[in-house]
Amino acid sequence: MDSARTILLFGGSFNPPHLAHFELVHAALSALKLNHCEIIPSGNPWQKPHVAPVQHRLAMLELAVHDDAQRWQEHHPTTSYPIDINPVETLSHQASYTIDTLRQLRSLNPHTTFIWLIGSDQLTNFHTWRDWQGILKLAHIAVAQRAGHETSAEQLSDVTLRTYYQQHHCNAPSNQWRTQKHGLFIEFAAPLMAVSSTQIRAQLQQHPRTPDLDKTLTKHVQTYIFEQKLYQ
Repeated sequence: MDSARTILLFGGSFNPPHLAHFELVHAALSALKLNHCEIIPSGNPWQKPHVAPVQHRLAMLELAVHDDAQRWQEHHPTTSYPIDINPVETLSHQASYTIDTLRQLRSLNPHTTFIWLIGSDQLTNFHTWRDWQGILKLAHIAVAQRAGHETSAEQLSDVTLRTYYQQHHCNAPSNQWRTQKHGLFIEFAAPLMAVSSTQIRAQLQQHPRTPDLDKTLTKHVQTYIFEQKLYQ
């Protein structure tokens, strides 16, 4: 990572990685007018203890990124593909916590502005993340407000988080977040994506060869899942 620039970070278990993950990243990059995102697959996600082994999730993510890059180049032949995988959390056997990841990234990149991407559904339980206030001392949080499923400050059950959000949030077009390195929730409009990894795993268990998978998983990810007999 270069110094003195802004990088979008997108963490998750990616169990499995699906097309909506990439729609979300591209929507965030467009809304924030950024040109680089690091996808950070969790090694041992503490809130999701029953996930596929990290080597499989990382392999699937690499395939998904490769396929997304090909689609990107078809439509943007003169623009560099903006997404990379950062395996920082997969290198440790300890539980993965966003605060620890950001501390590590900050120590290596003291001048970089980080924006951690979450969905509005994750915002409602952000107060359960380890040292969430410490996270905001290291990064901004980009909140994807999906059409029809927006989350307002009033819906946040934790009083401390609700108060903080009311006082420290802005919209993506605002220049406010560009003038400071951390501490803000940045809202942006995102398309509604009626798919989740949970739904895909259930679908693979019930009807593994359904054509509907083409709408959610790339062909290479599907092939890997079937070859490795995952989620069956």
